[in-house]
Amino acid sequence: MIPRTEHTPDLVSIKGLSVDIDTPEGTAHILRNVSMDVPRGQTLGIVGESGSGKSMTLRTMLGLLPADARVRGGMWFDGEDLTAMAPEPRRKLLGRRVGVVFQNPMTSLNPVVTIGRQMGEAVRFHLGYSKAQARELSIQLLEQVGIANAANRLRDYPHQFSGGMRQRVMIAMALTCSPDLIIADEATTALDVTIQKGILDLLQEIQRERNMAMIIVSHDLSVVAGRTDDVVVMYGGRVVDRRPTARLFAPPMHPYTRALSMAIPRLDMPAHTRLPALGGRPPSVYDPLLTEEEADARDMDRWSSVSETIVDDSASAPDVVAAGAGPTAGEQVIVGTLAAEQEAGVAEGGDAEVAHDTLYAPMAREDEEAGR
Repeated sequence: MIPRTEHTPDLVSIKGLSVDIDTPEGTAHILRNVSMDVPRGQTLGIVGESGSGKSMTLRTMLGLLPADARVRGGMWFDGEDLTAMAPEPRRKLLGRRVGVVFQNPMTSLNPVVTIGRQMGEAVRFHLGYSKAQARELSIQLLEQVGIANAANRLRDYPHQFSGGMRQRVMIAMALTCSPDLIIADEATTALDVTIQKGILDLLQEIQRERNMAMIIVSHDLSVVAGRTDDVVVMYGGRVVDRRPTARLFAPPMHPYTRALSMAIPRLDMPAHTRLPALGGRPPSVYDPLLTEEEADARDMDRWSSVSETIVDDSASAPDVVAAGAGPTAGEQVIVGTLAAEQEAGVAEGGDAEVAHDTLYAPMAREDEEAGR
């Protein structure tokens, strides 16, 4: 990933984005004044509860909204104003330069069309490849994402792949046009933790090799904590916290971010410990529009309902390591917690790689000795 400077150009820029949709129950305020940026070659994490507006923000940028949706604010991709762009030019621009990996590959892939045909569609449409050229590229990409016997597997259908393999196919499809941006929209939620780690590692490796920008959408802070440069926390259709990942858990923590961090399992918890949970419900999309200050005042009671039950701040507000060095959700359960990394020497400005090796090298040695 390229280092960020004040002169690093943003590939994606969203400013003051709001989306309203009229329904029989009234006007649904889906997004409320959302702003975020993604510099070239860097990774942005977007986290929040279900219904917080994470996926809808990206669907708005991609033009995947109902026809009657009303959009306000600005969206730019590489300097192109998406809000002023007609649907067809936007489709050609983003279809060529943005790759998306959705949550459930079984519903994203056509069950009655072979993998080879599905992979070849985008590159033939956007780049004008011949059928033979598209097949050759598909084989290369399947091999790159770790699918063996790629040439023969092009003739297979989605149901003939495991869940993890289907998600690897989706990653390969997202890469067919050599995009500038990869969006992983809850791409590992439906997978078990060991497969989840492999998919996240693969995405990160490919992003580094190709120097692409990436957006990781998740409800799990631990997924984005060690793999992103910046994190945006969304709640009720708005952005409530936005900062560099290395400072996300640094005091003073936003109360909602802190509540999310406390839902991460920790190895130092006694067995069968119930994780803290936010009480009540998030705000409804039909609630009247409020100023930021009014919305914060309304939501503070719910955010603080978890935080107030914790006495030891240091145990619940761990430091975060640099992008690429931190644990995923699965690694936290197997190896340790983010707090353990702090004990291993990762403080803000510390050597994340050394601490990562200190924590994970013993497990790697055990795996080698066991012949795994």
